[in-house]
Formats: sequence, C-alpha cells, structure tokens
Amino acid sequence: MFFSHSATECKLSDTCDGINSFEMDFTIYHLALTVAPIFVPEVPRHAPTPLVYTLWNAVEICKGTPLAFPTAADLQACGVACLAQLGCAFFSFSSSSRGCQLTSSCDRIRWMTDCVIYELGAR
Repeated sequence: MFFSHSATECKLSDTCDGINSFEMDFTIYHLALTVAPIFVPEVPRHAPTPLVYTLWNAVEICKGTPLAFPTAADLQACGVACLAQLGCAFFSFSSSSRGCQLTSSCDRIRWMTDCVIYELGAR
C-alpha cells in the first residue's frame, strides 16, 4: 500500500508501478504493516504469608501425637513447614539435630535438651 502526498492532494494506491517522474510536488510513502508486541498480562501473585511465631517453652518438646516430622535446615524452615501443615499450631525445633516436630496442640510437654517450642502466630 502506498500513500502519495502533495500540498493539494492525497492519493492511496495498492502499487507504485506508475510513478510519474515529472510530478515533483508529490512525496510517496510506503505503508508497511508492523506487528505490535502482544500484551500478556502478568498473573497476579499473592504476597507470601508472613511467618509469625513466639517462643512457647525452652528446653522442652510438645508431647502427644505429632502431625509431622519435616526435614528442616533451620528454625525458619521448621516454622514454614508448620505454616503449610493443616492444623499445625506449634512447632518444636532442635538446632543441634535439626529436628522439627509439628503439633496441633501443646497442652503436655516433656523436657528435651536443645529443643525449643514455638507457637505459630495468626495466619
């Protein structure tokens, strides 16, 4: 598609085969299609749930039936495992053995060296 323009006229044509070289007052433009970038909206991401916990009891562990014993490299990982576990309200972590225990309640406790009980905060 071509577009010819002068001070007094404007012409649109499919081809530019019949150019009149004696017409000096026209400027010819070639109209080309360009593909616009495709807009892909970003998928909304929810902010991660913050891990909030408080020290419940030091040098002890919750007694009773645990929900899980996940592998945890550190206290933060143990807390995140509790946050992800349905029904988890308490987690006990041993920094020396990297032991992590998740429980739904902690009404009974027992003494255990190097183990601390934490209560998970509001979800």
